[in-house]
Amino acid sequence: MDASGAAVPGAAVSATNEGTGLKRQAETNEQGSYSLPLLPPGVYRVSVVKQGFRPMVRTALELAVNQTARVDFTLEVGAVAESIDITAM
Repeated sequence: MDASGAAVPGAAVSATNEGTGLKRQAETNEQGSYSLPLLPPGVYRVSVVKQGFRPMVRTALELAVNQTARVDFTLEVGAVAESIDITAM
């Protein structure tokens, strides 16, 4: 979603396993939702990119066996050269 709470369709979402380098990608739908099914357990870096918004990255997201994780992003309007990194604790 964007800062006003509106859905952002067509954003590129990717999840990269920080240990193995495995990368899966998806695109948000009209409701701003995305799905990356059947990811193996591990620690992931999830990023989202959409033209006209600052890229966002979340790191150290741990995924366990049979876990469904929800990772939401609020995109901020900005230049492509700007980015925001968020580290999970």
